[in-house]
Amino acid sequence: DSIDDRLVKDLADFLSSFKTCSEQLSADTEPTLYLVVPWIRTLRLFCEDKTSDLLYIVQLKKSVLEKLEDKMWLTHLHYIGTFLHLVTKNLLVLSEEERQNVYSDTRKILETVGIIPQQQQSTSTTKKNNTKKHKREFITHTMFYLNLPVKIISAQTTNQMKLITILKQN
Repeated sequence: DSIDDRLVKDLADFLSSFKTCSEQLSADTEPTLYLVVPWIRTLRLFCEDKTSDLLYIVQLKKSVLEKLEDKMWLTHLHYIGTFLHLVTKNLLVLSEEERQNVYSDTRKILETVGIIPQQQQSTSTTKKNNTKKHKREFITHTMFYLNLPVKIISAQTTNQMKLITILKQN
């Protein structure tokens, strides 16, 4: 019995994605937390059946997908890390609902530690949250809290002044 060339090629193609993922997530010289969510989504997509897949590849994909679901637990910190990175901050791999959940989780952390004031439940606040300026301030506050490099051009709000004061004390 000889090994089917197509099977070997399909197997190599399938496994090459996992090799690339492993190499990127194992980087020693740069942060990789922001890559976890996009890579898990990508690997799940690679595990979807295609009509042209051989039976062995379909079985392999099913098994690998089960292992991914069983072994890979994403926490809100993975999503927040993805949100805070310059390259992945738009959260394009997520649905709108998932994006809003990430924004909400990040906001809760900042409220808990007192970086931003508790948000009041009103429709005007919701509209304000969607402005570009507010998002920029929100990201800036979050990045400062997590000790990420950010430039403040001017401290125009009370929260920014409070944040600068906290940072100067440390």
